[in-house]
Amino acid sequence: MVAHNFKGTDDSAASAVASARLGAVLVVCLILAQPTLAADTSGLAYVTNCSDNTVSSYDVDSATSQLRHVQDLSAGKCPLSVTVHPSGKFVYVQNAGSNSLSLYSVDADTGSLTAVTTVPAGHGRPPGGAAFHPSGKFLYVANYGSDSISAYSVDPKSGVPTPLRGSPFPAGAPPGSLAVNPTGRFLYAANFDARGISGYAIEPTTGALTLIPGSPFAAGDNPRSVGVHPSGRFAYVANFGSHDISIYRIDIANGTLKEVLPRVSAGIKPSSLAVHSKFLYVANMRSHDIATYRIDPTTGSLREVRPRVATPGWPEVIAFYPSRKSIYATSYYDEEVLVSAFTIDETTGVLTRGRPVRHGKLNRQSYYSGVALSVPPTPPPVAGALRVFFREAPRKPANSTPLQVALILDASNSMWGQIAGERKIDLAKKALTSLIKDLPSTSQVSLRVYGHQHARELGDCQDSTLLVPFGPLDKARLIEKVQGITPRGMTPLAYSLKQVLNDLGDVRGEKLVILVSDGKESCGGDPVAAVKELRAQGVNMRIEVTGLAIADADTKRQLNAIATLTRGRYRPAKDAPELKAALADAARLAFTVEDQNGMGVARGMIGSERLCLQPGNYRIRVRSATQTYTFNNIAVIPGQQTHVTLMPEDQALRESSRSETLAQPCPVPTRPSSLAEGARASKPSR
Repeated sequence: MVAHNFKGTDDSAASAVASARLGAVLVVCLILAQPTLAADTSGLAYVTNCSDNTVSSYDVDSATSQLRHVQDLSAGKCPLSVTVHPSGKFVYVQNAGSNSLSLYSVDADTGSLTAVTTVPAGHGRPPGGAAFHPSGKFLYVANYGSDSISAYSVDPKSGVPTPLRGSPFPAGAPPGSLAVNPTGRFLYAANFDARGISGYAIEPTTGALTLIPGSPFAAGDNPRSVGVHPSGRFAYVANFGSHDISIYRIDIANGTLKEVLPRVSAGIKPSSLAVHSKFLYVANMRSHDIATYRIDPTTGSLREVRPRVATPGWPEVIAFYPSRKSIYATSYYDEEVLVSAFTIDETTGVLTRGRPVRHGKLNRQSYYSGVALSVPPTPPPVAGALRVFFREAPRKPANSTPLQVALILDASNSMWGQIAGERKIDLAKKALTSLIKDLPSTSQVSLRVYGHQHARELGDCQDSTLLVPFGPLDKARLIEKVQGITPRGMTPLAYSLKQVLNDLGDVRGEKLVILVSDGKESCGGDPVAAVKELRAQGVNMRIEVTGLAIADADTKRQLNAIATLTRGRYRPAKDAPELKAALADAARLAFTVEDQNGMGVARGMIGSERLCLQPGNYRIRVRSATQTYTFNNIAVIPGQQTHVTLMPEDQALRESSRSETLAQPCPVPTRPSSLAEGARASKPSR
């Protein structure tokens, strides 16, 4: 969020003042943090004061969102913006008058600040806005006067920033306000003097910046503040000079911005914005108010919610406090700097203004004060669950490919072993028989068995036979062949896998290979290398492996590698029910779950058990024999289990969903969805 120093002058004079003093564009950035505050549970607000070179901390009342002064602490010369580390443990103040960055540690019990160190920033010119990477590992500072962005790695224990290799990174235009996409993959900078938004790709390991192709992206006149929606799919820019708001759709693959025209009218001189999951708030300096806009969750478009709320004086910077659903603004009234709290109506988005706090005297050289918030700990998220079903189209295209299955059964001598008094081979026969009965009648199937012809003592490493050639499903014949198998010999697993190419022929579409085994290769072959060779030859197959009562760790790793290489899964089975369930699961279609930034978060099998997920809107991809179907905006709701049935019908894709309260709580996944907040009010799509 950016602020020029314009109070009390006309626009042309303001530009001259801005250029002459302190490098013109100066920035405040709000970073949402999760501090470990033991005594204080209401959070803290930090406000800079250029007039006396201090930074103040305020306690945020948990019930009213009002501010209570805690302390003032010395900063560098003319501190103009402040940023909080995502952990809440550290506060960083950009000092425009001394070209430096002051670091403070936050006391976990009292919330008070202690000065740690001051490092150079700005590279000879005053620093502007700052933004943290969501991981807290990297800090970015806009150098308005030197057309660059400084990047730092941050020590997680001390908070001390160290310049990254290659920093500062060229910007090509004077950067002001900064915003990092919630995915952590992209950084955006508002270029006040260049009518553009610069985009940068963030290297995830080093934090280095690379300009996104097509950058800078067009904006209105004097873009002053940039913010990104929590979903990571939309960006918003307050254009100070043209009195409007630019809306951008973000390409989640490469970070490019596509502006949605026409731009949305704002008040006079919009100076700062704050992005909520459902609403956008814009501070209009010369209109003396804050405007509210409702965000369309699908398109990102804006619709203003009236009335606007009046502010005392000239609102300069606003910051969003999500834990208490509040907005805080700095403004100028007569000779004083004020800080005001506004509570948000979660249904309408309308703001209610609280009592302003008199922060300090106005410094006529800066006309500016920054605000940032440290959010208190929040209760752990409540997970939701998802079960996925799939219904094939009732009328299939004439050229559709049926399910193609290659069954491979281990009939080596070890299959005479027993589990709970029953021989492994008998368990395998029962489970395979059940699987064959449940296969779709349109399936094409083959059956290969190894180790069943010659005694182990003969060491026959080519003892592998195609008992049923690939062709239309004949359930009676397959079951008869399975029941007639007798274990005898070796385990030529690699050799058997190599025969899959010949077994299935050149029929198009994905082939499903279902392998049941109780042991590892015994003929010196390399099953993993055999699978890699098949893949190199372009064989489109998914191998699902069931390990029957396998205790050896090396064998498990080998069988798991065979499955993983082909996007399949390894399933252990220690008894008859587990074996039957594993084979039934193996024959189901596979699906993957992605958040709407395209990041995979889970995978499963159609009709299988529930997946526990963070609340959010997800994308599901289902792989059939011939193609991959993609279904968007599948909602997972906290404490609810969503049942979704996916239906490809001719050229259309449909889904039906219903939700029910979880009978048993889901454990919260360690990997969150970037859309968690946006889904709390969502309903399953229809």
